[in-house]
Amino acid sequence: LFDCSEFTITLTTNCKKEGKMKMIGDLVHAFIEGSGVEIPTKVSEARTDVARVLIGEMSSLFVLGEDGKSSRYCALVAEVCKDEEARNILTAESTVIEGIHKALFESAHAFNDTERDGNASATSVAVVTQCLRAIGNLCFDNDKAREHLRETGGVAALSEALKCLVKISSSSSSSSDCNELFQLPGSLATAGPGSILNATGEMTDFVKDLIQAGVVKSLMWMLGHAGNDSERTMTFQALMRFSTFDEALPDIASEEGTSALISALEHCEDEEDANDLSSIFQRIAGKDELLALLCVHGLVERLLSIAMTSNATIHPRAKVVAAVTVSILMSCDALLDDLLWKDERRESTLNMLMKWVGDGDNHDMNVAGLVGIGNICRSDENARILGQVDGLIATVIERISHEYSFVQHPALGTLKNLLKLQDNRSVAIRVGCVPVLMKAANDPQAPIQYLVCSLLRSLCLSGDKDVLQQLAGDSVFVERILHLSKSEVAAARCEAMRLIAELIKISRDSAIVVPLILEHNCLDVLSRMLDEEHLVLVMECSVALVIVSAMIPCRPALVESGVIEKTLEKIKSIEQLEFALNLMSMYLQLCSDESSAIPPQIVQAISTCIETNFANHENDIAQQQAAKVLQQASLFLEHS
Repeated sequence: LFDCSEFTITLTTNCKKEGKMKMIGDLVHAFIEGSGVEIPTKVSEARTDVARVLIGEMSSLFVLGEDGKSSRYCALVAEVCKDEEARNILTAESTVIEGIHKALFESAHAFNDTERDGNASATSVAVVTQCLRAIGNLCFDNDKAREHLRETGGVAALSEALKCLVKISSSSSSSSDCNELFQLPGSLATAGPGSILNATGEMTDFVKDLIQAGVVKSLMWMLGHAGNDSERTMTFQALMRFSTFDEALPDIASEEGTSALISALEHCEDEEDANDLSSIFQRIAGKDELLALLCVHGLVERLLSIAMTSNATIHPRAKVVAAVTVSILMSCDALLDDLLWKDERRESTLNMLMKWVGDGDNHDMNVAGLVGIGNICRSDENARILGQVDGLIATVIERISHEYSFVQHPALGTLKNLLKLQDNRSVAIRVGCVPVLMKAANDPQAPIQYLVCSLLRSLCLSGDKDVLQQLAGDSVFVERILHLSKSEVAAARCEAMRLIAELIKISRDSAIVVPLILEHNCLDVLSRMLDEEHLVLVMECSVALVIVSAMIPCRPALVESGVIEKTLEKIKSIEQLEFALNLMSMYLQLCSDESSAIPPQIVQAISTCIETNFANHENDIAQQQAAKVLQQASLFLEHS
């Protein structure tokens, strides 16, 4: 009885299931055949069962002259793929997605191949729309579907479809007219970008294939001609899938593309989208071959209009992005010469930048102003002009003490460009630049540390004794620089080393040099400079060593540090003649020592090295210097 009961129950269940599947199959078939416009409610409620039925209805995609069936089939696929299990059923094999993208290609290509510019039939529009929706939903969070799409040639279909959408959108007939005739779910204007958005995912190779197929160019057109915020947002999100790829930048930076980006900025309602636009503008501006495409006067004027507007409908972040972009574009000399820095416009440009820098309530605008000033003063002539502007240098220095490093960094960079000129250095010193920079040296970020050390080194070049004493006489500061000279970040480490060497080179004053050597062990810095791969550091070190060796109190430390022996090895391997001449000047002073600080064995080592490597050198100056060293070494050894 148990077996019989179980059989009866199973049979009844199977019968019910078969009946249900037959009912669903009939509904699906009837819908595809066109018996109704709306998708039946029962179909939507049984998505996994519908998915199984749809696999068997693939032939509906390829019925010649029956585009309506193809669009209805794809509409069902798009609907059932809202369910993850149904999506997995339909993408277990490549059959369904391959059939859909082939139907998409055929329909889109047929329309693109016509010479007419529009008047697409409602049915052809529906096929393209629903195929795109189906592909987008099949690929949603589904890498297997994406792989099937790419491996079976879906790239060409997507490219052809977007070209079709552009052609339809630019025609005299609109998609809304078509929808009145054939009202299926979905919007033509968002179906293309939405499909691209879901189909690409994180698949780098797929994205590159789509770029090569011209998809970005179509997206840029659609972005520039979006009819509403929904279309603009969807298209922009799709575009962002490509924005980080260099291969896409030429299409993004085209004349039509850049205009579309600025239009998107004008209509931007979201801070995240504004930041994404900023990253695109900066990537374009970062490519020398593309920079000029953004520097078209009309585009720059539109950006300035956004940046300077008082219109409350413009998002505040969009104003910042526009201002920063214009400031970055000021790195283009042609734009400055032909537009922003022309005589009749120079004052207004400068006033605008100073207003941005001085805006105490908007840190981002501070950055825009600083970047713009920094780019303008890249040339010595412009640095001279800006240095004479009352309060400009002081305002820039004030921003170095800003609470946010993203403001400090451009302030330091701008000041670096200004301090190329001695007159500007004098102004900076007079308005209190040195203590501000000394304090900024404590910043934990390597880029800030690098710029601070570089600027202080530049101020040392002024030769101002008060500055040199202020730097070298502050033990806490010197120890901080010594700490930075051991940084793991090469830029910060090297610039800190150069600052120590510069203090020694420029001062040439025992009151400054001797404490640096004896109290702070700066010989350790000079010794490590000899090991750096950059020749400029080695050369600056050799000059500093000449000065240190001239100061008798420092000579015992020179001997104990092992620096002399290290230079004897370096002089053999570094071919730069100036380096050898500097070291021979140091050796000459050491061999002239009468304080008994230099052991005879070191002098003998110097003599042997110079005799071997420079006594018969091809350069006359090197030979003469070597002869002097050898003569003095001989006298020293005889005396000892």
